[in-house]
Amino acid sequence: IIRELVKRTDGNPLYIEELMRNLTTPLSSCDKSIEERMLSIPGSLQASFTARLDSVGHAKQIAQIAACVGRNVPYELLKSIITNHELLYESLDQLVESEILTRNTNQGTVEYHFKHALLRDSAHDSILKKPRQIYHGEIARHLVRNFSGRIPDEMIALHYAEAQEFESAADYFTRAG
Repeated sequence: IIRELVKRTDGNPLYIEELMRNLTTPLSSCDKSIEERMLSIPGSLQASFTARLDSVGHAKQIAQIAACVGRNVPYELLKSIITNHELLYESLDQLVESEILTRNTNQGTVEYHFKHALLRDSAHDSILKKPRQIYHGEIARHLVRNFSGRIPDEMIALHYAEAQEFESAADYFTRAG
């Protein structure tokens, strides 16, 4: 097993960690033997992250929206964007349990972080172009409406640019200097 892991991962520590996570899932929670799991090891780190995102069901969409926000995601912002708070709570718990996100609390403020930047990129890249533009537009408008003065204008401009709302993007880039 170890030889196969080293061969498939080319010694990449992050990839080894990801594959070991896959292989060490308790057998009772998985209907595959170790040998079957070895045969189904994703061929790349990207494929492994994609498989992990696919395994969380409806929570994947929450991860995708969070990925549009960035690697660090204030809970307050997610709560203002996602109106189904019960789904949001359940999904965030599942994403933390699946080690896609980590949860940090600092002085009563809750923030979620993608465990790795590549995992965030996988979630972001898995969104089709039109929904991704919509998410970025919603994020920009929520930042303007609810976080004005606390978020740099450049960040708002970047979300507007991703949404292809170029007039608003130009306005916020100008404000940013």
